[in-house]
Amino acid sequence: MWSWVVTVALYGVGIGFFHLVGGFGSAAKALQRWGESSGRRSGPALLDRMRR
Repeated sequence: MWSWVVTVALYGVGIGFFHLVGGFGSAAKALQRWGESSGRRSGPALLDRMRR
């Protein structure tokens, strides 16, 4: 029984922390910015390798 209590408590702490740092919208924007910047750096080189 205590394992369920600990599990629920840790989920609550995780969800609370995620809400504190900005939530889903903020995480989605951060991943989008990372993907765009990563794609700009490696995109041209990747296309050159594919054409060979």
